[in-house]
Amino acid sequence: MNGETRNLPVLLDGGRVSVYANGLHTFVKTDFGLTVSYDGRWVLDITVPSNYSGATCGLCGNFNGIQGDDFTVQEGSSGSVALSASDFGDYWKVDDGMPCTGGCGNSCPVCQDDWRARAQCELLSASNGPLSFCHAHVDPQPFFNDCVFDVCLSGGRNDVLCREMEAYVSACQTANVIIYPWRQNTTCRKFPGPGSNAMPPLLFESFAFYQKKSKRCISNIYSRYNPSFWQKGC
Repeated sequence: MNGETRNLPVLLDGGRVSVYANGLHTFVKTDFGLTVSYDGRWVLDITVPSNYSGATCGLCGNFNGIQGDDFTVQEGSSGSVALSASDFGDYWKVDDGMPCTGGCGNSCPVCQDDWRARAQCELLSASNGPLSFCHAHVDPQPFFNDCVFDVCLSGGRNDVLCREMEAYVSACQTANVIIYPWRQNTTCRKFPGPGSNAMPPLLFESFAFYQKKSKRCISNIYSRYNPSFWQKGC
């Protein structure tokens, strides 16, 4: 934090800002309701209270419920709307001395044949798939579209596919959806090596949900996986 290694949680500015970890995410939360969460890879979520509706500007839009004018490049109701995401991003660049390119222009990568990626990402959107328990609560289509694009450009890399699925599961957790076992029906069944004190991803996701939502005692889950890692009892 500011170039210094700190252990979480941390309180700043007299407690007005808190930084803490919960499950797979790191959170920054302010006393006026702004929350920023980061999954440590590539998913960043920013939320603000409803009383800020129509009062924001920048890369996250103006929060007025109208998706068509989120590319507004000027504060106020009379602002013009950028014609492309690249132009929109360029407008909000901050001159802080850090190098920042203006985008890929006409040379953006394009995947010409995405049939394989679509087949891989079908795990995310299939009505009888491992994540179907969440479809009624979080629309999988935007995640499927992102998955096809990223997996296709990566050449079908499995780790990219798993990160896309994890991003959807994270959105489901945010929507208070109970997360059921899903990894065993996918190619994302990664477990720590022998002797590791780390928890398998499935158990860690379950712990993250219960820790966040119900505070229930789940030490028996740890004990079954690695008795030396977590003592029985809460």
